[in-house]
Amino acid sequence: MITSIIYSSNLLDGLFNAEDIEFLKTNNGKQDEIEFAIEMSNFKKEEISKYLKSLELDNSSETAENPSFEESFDTASAASRSISSTIENLNNIFNTFNDIEKDVLELAVKKDSISEEDKLYSLSSISSKIVTFKDAKNKLELENKEYSSNIDKFFISLENGNLLKPQKNTQDDSLKVFNVYDVDFKDNLELKISEKDKKVYLPYTKQDLQEFMEDYPNEYPSAKSVVEKEFTEKISMYNNHPVLARFREGYYLSKYKELNSTLVSLRFAKSIMFRRDLNPTIIAAVRSQKELEDYIECLDNNRLEDFNHFKITFEVNPL
Repeated sequence: MITSIIYSSNLLDGLFNAEDIEFLKTNNGKQDEIEFAIEMSNFKKEEISKYLKSLELDNSSETAENPSFEESFDTASAASRSISSTIENLNNIFNTFNDIEKDVLELAVKKDSISEEDKLYSLSSISSKIVTFKDAKNKLELENKEYSSNIDKFFISLENGNLLKPQKNTQDDSLKVFNVYDVDFKDNLELKISEKDKKVYLPYTKQDLQEFMEDYPNEYPSAKSVVEKEFTEKISMYNNHPVLARFREGYYLSKYKELNSTLVSLRFAKSIMFRRDLNPTIIAAVRSQKELEDYIECLDNNRLEDFNHFKITFEVNPL
């Protein structure tokens, strides 16, 4: 970050008092941590929201052995309110610190071309914002600790079976049959990462296409639409923020492909998110954690040629 260069140079010498400059240096780069906390909180919010919706659609009857609907709904609702407040607090911290850094950057650039009066005004404004930010940050972090107890209670209770698990609604819809075998589509066992197209083409099977078309007939009228929407992504999805991309794809792999619980999936995602030698497109491409383990084993042993679940192709821009 450009602020790192400023803080390590002499551009701010003599401008700020020792306490303020220490604060700026200590908190420099914390935006990435806050962004990750916001991202993870959004994952949790989505899972809580899905659970509440599933309760609304639940058509199962309560039994003496099962947790009550009211208790389950109250626990999930408290978690939903808490996670929304947590995200709001994190966004406030993030935006306020960004505002301070913007003012610092502007002052560093203009300090030799503005009047002494304007310089003192800018310094006073930044110092005041730092004091306000410290007070607000401490207050919001204390609030988030209180909110986390409601959030943790929901996920732990769900994990331990202490919340009602709604039954899926069954509908007597007529079976819709789609056939992808009479069109020009076949199994695609290749992960193609194309700099030229600025896209990532994920592997799939004809059975994958068939299932999407049967499960979501209104959204996917053809095999081509499935390939374009589900198995083709912009390369920026993985390259712009690889740490978050590894977390996102790891969570999706564990939660939706392996059908693990939310807590297990969050732990798995966190375990691989900082593995910088692991391209996030690989996590998106594998069908199971076993396939990912096989890839990582080949990667660690410098024998990627032994990985045989699918082919990996990199298409670079021509010079």
